[in-house]
Amino acid sequence: MTQGLPAAGRRVIVGAHAMDQKFFNDPALDRLVATTIALAAEVRVLRDRQQALEGVLARQGLVVPADIEGWQPDASEQAAIDAEAERFVRSVLGPLAADAP
Repeated sequence: MTQGLPAAGRRVIVGAHAMDQKFFNDPALDRLVATTIALAAEVRVLRDRQQALEGVLARQGLVVPADIEGWQPDASEQAAIDAEAERFVRSVLGPLAADAP
């Protein structure tokens, strides 16, 4: 488990800043690098937060790992999950489509 989540001032900002970086002659490769960096940052932050949340819930006796593994969303929860998945795909994969024919 992590020692705590990073403070807002210490978080690495990617996205628009990563798109300003030029590493290759081909803009598509730069977009791929920016997408990869954004995805890696998202995964790291989400893993940290998930571990923190699960740890807090377990310490308070509110959840055990089997509860998490066996969870099934209801229709409303599934709709929210689907909407967030769509937003995530646009956010993470969007740079690949920039300036695409």
